[in-house]
Amino acid sequence: MAAGPLVGGAVTQGLSWHWVFWVNVPVAVVAALGSMRFLPESVGPRARLDLPALALISGGGALAVWGLVQGPSTGWTSGPVITALLFAVVTLVAFVAWEGRVEEPMIPLSLFAVWNLSSAVTATFLMAASIYSAAFLTSQYFQFSLGDSPLQTGLRLLPWTATPLLVAPAAGALADRIGEKALILTGLCLQAAGYFWIAAVTGHHATYLQLVPPFVIAGVGVSMILPSSSIAVLNSVAPSALGKASGVLNTLRQFGAVLGIAITTAVFTANGSLQTAQSVVHGYRPAIFVAAMFSLAGVGPSLLLVRRSGSLSVGRSS
Repeated sequence: MAAGPLVGGAVTQGLSWHWVFWVNVPVAVVAALGSMRFLPESVGPRARLDLPALALISGGGALAVWGLVQGPSTGWTSGPVITALLFAVVTLVAFVAWEGRVEEPMIPLSLFAVWNLSSAVTATFLMAASIYSAAFLTSQYFQFSLGDSPLQTGLRLLPWTATPLLVAPAAGALADRIGEKALILTGLCLQAAGYFWIAAVTGHHATYLQLVPPFVIAGVGVSMILPSSSIAVLNSVAPSALGKASGVLNTLRQFGAVLGIAITTAVFTANGSLQTAQSVVHGYRPAIFVAAMFSLAGVGPSLLLVRRSGSLSVGRSS
């Protein structure tokens, strides 16, 4: 999180935004070699690959993402967008129906009967909608309203994006002692408070120094949520289901990011534009307010988390 905006800004400014996609290649190579060298091998229960489910979830996910990304620019009522979203819904419903009847499902639906898993995943979905949309909007605000370069934007985001380096490890350790619920709730409220603060000050020709305190507050918030939500999900299932639970968490986090960016971009477009510095502010303020509301919406499912010791087998309620 800390390096992403900074490296992305440097690459975009020094080369081209197209080169951003190459950044993951050396990271992936190093991660693969490190995994081979340092991670102990573990083998889960053998199961047949659920190819129909793989095709349905991949197709439905791709259609949903395409429709959500295209909606703000081409119009939510345009034929291609409506068609893509309609087929996405049909495909995802078919995925759920298939997983409910197959003997060895890719994602057992009984996972979602585990109370803590469903609550934490929902809160993470809304957290992702909040933070990714806020980061996307803020990068536009810095460049098109304040006139910063991509590299300057990455540097200005550091008080926000570098906070997890310090806070997340401590939050993870604290979650083991007091439980995840308090940390997730506090983190979501801090993140929302930071965005509300940003929405308030940007309407009065804010300077960068005025934005640093809300950036830090929002950064502390997400730093508390990230490790705690993962702990809540992974502690709620049996070891044999850890891979599937982790996959559900990470997939829905990405879907939350896409949905959040799509909705806040639509709000931005309805209230402002990138044409002038002032029109950027007109769009940014209500859009960052919506990002804050996503974070507050995550409080509801977080309240349903219950603390317990030990992990549960898939299908049992917490």
